[in-house]
Amino acid sequence: MCQMSLPSSTSSSASQRHRVHVNWGWYGIENGFFDIALLNPVQYTYDDWQAMYVGLYPNQELIAGDVNGDGEVDVRDITELIDIIMNS
Repeated sequence: MCQMSLPSSTSSSASQRHRVHVNWGWYGIENGFFDIALLNPVQYTYDDWQAMYVGLYPNQELIAGDVNGDGEVDVRDITELIDIIMNS
C-alpha cells in the first residue's frame, strides 16, 4: 500500500501542481510527485483501475459487540443487529 498526499499550495512548484506525492513504501525509492492518471515509478506503470480515498482517519478503539458504534454494548446493539439482518 502506498501513501499519497496533495502538495501544499504554498510550497509546490509549477511542476508539482496537479500531481500527488506518492510514498511507495519501497524504502523511499522512487518517492515523488506523479500525475494521478499515470503513476509510473521506475519500470512500473500504474494506469488502470486507479482510485484514491481521501480524508481517512483512524477510528476510535473498536468494542466487540458495539454494533451501533455508540461506545457501549447494550440492547440497542441487538436491535441494530436484528435490523441489519432483516433488511439485508
